[in-house]
Amino acid sequence: MSRLSLIERRLRLGTGLVLAIYIVIHLSNHSLGLVSLEAMETMRKLVTPFWRSWFGGLLLYGSLLTHFGLALTSLYRRSTLRMPAWELAQLVLGLSIVPLLAGHIAATWGARVLMGYDINYEYLLSGILSNDWVLARQGLLLLVAWSHVVLGLHFFLRLFRWYSGWKLHFYPVVVLMPLLVVLSMARIGIELEIWQQDDNTPVSADPDQSQFNFPDYSFDQIEKFGFDKPANEILHDGILISFYGLLLLTLLARIFRDKV
Repeated sequence: MSRLSLIERRLRLGTGLVLAIYIVIHLSNHSLGLVSLEAMETMRKLVTPFWRSWFGGLLLYGSLLTHFGLALTSLYRRSTLRMPAWELAQLVLGLSIVPLLAGHIAATWGARVLMGYDINYEYLLSGILSNDWVLARQGLLLLVAWSHVVLGLHFFLRLFRWYSGWKLHFYPVVVLMPLLVVLSMARIGIELEIWQQDDNTPVSADPDQSQFNFPDYSFDQIEKFGFDKPANEILHDGILISFYGLLLLTLLARIFRDKV
């Protein structure tokens, strides 16, 4: 293995582990909805300062871009697109994350950075749970991202001798993590609907979210509150155009390379 290939392999592993850690923490936070919205918010406020710091942001977004770039580089360098089923699954799952994630990034990162709003769990989940398309997209994102993480960790950990004797113990975690998140979202959905039916008041009493507390609050219009829709749509479209453009350029470069 060349020195460059070794560096790329270590970068892929390192960035993959960073993203896996982020996803595990993120999903663990979501699963706290089985306890309460307050528990979700408490953990969110504990973990987000790190990821929003210059170091955490550089680590997270740098890992995301590097991991994606290495995937495209690997795709370009392959002599053939024929590959083992597990490798194909890992590649397809990984590439599927970006278009599924674009809307979520636009609604959260976009609202915070472009508009200055720190959207809390009450409002974020209300927007997701009141829109069937967004709910389906987020559910698919959960399955795709978690499957990508599990496959990646499996083929990394199998390099260690101890893993063969311990891998059965990881199966409950593999199954329970997404299941707990789904159950958590279902519980929160019931709770939010009950609040609207019984109290007819905004979900959040947090003064930091006072710009959302309209007297004529409507559960199915939550996504409109506080968002500059054009800015979010531009960000969303920009992510998709960049992703599909880079993927298309990679495939075209392969075709051109093979003909030269």
